[in-house]
Amino acid sequence: MEKLPTMPPAPEGESSVMNREEFYVALQFPEESSVDLNNFYIHFLPGTMHGDIYRSQSHFKELFEGDPDLVARLDCAIKGSREQGSLGVALVQCKDDLYDAYVLMRDSGASDKDIF
Repeated sequence: MEKLPTMPPAPEGESSVMNREEFYVALQFPEESSVDLNNFYIHFLPGTMHGDIYRSQSHFKELFEGDPDLVARLDCAIKGSREQGSLGVALVQCKDDLYDAYVLMRDSGASDKDIF
């Protein structure tokens, strides 16, 4: 089996931003990745207890202010697919938008630990 890429080690006390390929691997093959994106999608579940907690964080607020259309697309796709029981499919279909949201959150100063 081909070895999937993993994130390079970051300098001590600092974490690097994943590139698109690393993010996709972590999203689609979590067991093969050193990063757990498990809770990232919760940012895009408005009106739920956990979603509202994630959305109250400064990195999400900056994302929403910077690109409300991106947030609206992800809200619609993630919430709808979760209700239909097809969340995994939606995450893969939205991977480009999810990556863009991740980068914008990181650009706001949030760490992977803050986001995930």
